[in-house]
Amino acid sequence: MNEARSMMFTAFGAEHGPGMPSHRGPHMALAVLREILRDSIGNLGAGRSRTILSVIGIAIGTAAVIAMLEIGHTARQHAIRLYEAIGVDFVLVRLDANRAGAPLGFAAARHLADAGLGLDAVAPLAVGHGQAVSAGTQVPVSLVAAGPELFTLTEMAAATGRVVTERDGPALFAVVGTDIAGAITRSTGRPPVVGDHIRAGSAVMTIVGRLAETPINPLIGIQFDRAAVVPASAARRVMPFDGVTQIIGRLTPGFDSERMSERVRAYVHRHTRGGDATVMVSAELIENVEKQMRIYQILLLAIGSVSLVVGGIGIMNVMLMSALERRAEIGLRRAIGARAGEIRAMFLAESVMLSTFGSACGLILGMAIGYVFARLSGWQFVVAPSAVPLGIGMALVVGLFFGSYPAARAAAVSPIEALRAT
Repeated sequence: MNEARSMMFTAFGAEHGPGMPSHRGPHMALAVLREILRDSIGNLGAGRSRTILSVIGIAIGTAAVIAMLEIGHTARQHAIRLYEAIGVDFVLVRLDANRAGAPLGFAAARHLADAGLGLDAVAPLAVGHGQAVSAGTQVPVSLVAAGPELFTLTEMAAATGRVVTERDGPALFAVVGTDIAGAITRSTGRPPVVGDHIRAGSAVMTIVGRLAETPINPLIGIQFDRAAVVPASAARRVMPFDGVTQIIGRLTPGFDSERMSERVRAYVHRHTRGGDATVMVSAELIENVEKQMRIYQILLLAIGSVSLVVGGIGIMNVMLMSALERRAEIGLRRAIGARAGEIRAMFLAESVMLSTFGSACGLILGMAIGYVFARLSGWQFVVAPSAVPLGIGMALVVGLFFGSYPAARAAAVSPIEALRAT
């Protein structure tokens, strides 16, 4: 038998026969290591079908973990990027209308910037929702009553026409978002122009401009592409209430956000005769988002690890079958001088090779899945810093952990009993 013949001249036996000294120098240890690797590669090649199945199992498990890691990391970076785009000093004051004894007027809300409460600039809003009709086209719309401060703070601008100003007074002028303009264009065959009319409920508004495409501000929560902004003084003409529903602003540099929140809530409580407000600062939300996304990443990794464990069990089964089928080979190696530790090292080497190759394939596949998912979601793909180290670490851990038991079983084979069984 060729395999048995070659084994008799390996570093396990030919170089350390039964009567050879037990001391081995570095050159001898290196020769043994080379022989272990060479034999491991040969054994894996001989059982090609089982090797391929084991590699596929590990590749799928690793790909699941890496894909989950990449998706979680990319989603986290996308969420943080949305908040950081508005700045860490952005503030939202959301009034609780149900608990207010009186509505907060626009004049009182604007005074927040001059009251020394920790806000440099503010833009009060009154927000309602309804259906807008123009040229027979009906689209859902967010009605926003605001002053020119809104456009300064959010850096929104008009693509055509102009935005509403204080000089408009209570006139029913409106600047519409791109989605509303697009719906009107698809219905009439032409884009809305300055002077066209749009109706919301019983209010007929004159279009004075169209907003440029505006990214969603995650703190404000208003999709301005689907909004119609009217002058603050016209709020009572398009909405069933006459009061501010939320205020956006900028935190004064160096001012403590918690102290600002307490003062703003006290101000709202005083001016609404018992009303309350929720104050949110973008810096705090960014920190909360990071914590939540970190938890989601851990959960995703835990789910993906289940597939990796299944792949590791597959390696263990393959190695156990290999140890059983190669009892005669193991007995012959032990008979010509191979130590139990060398037998164990040979089986561990095979296990680590399987998991390393499978993990490398899984790493590439997992990153590809994460990239495709990011592109389909419209996100910017970001490689997770821990992806490559985790892939390498999984290869070593899975190979050593799931290969330890089969290696120990193989090393414990008695040479005499193994040779008798042939």
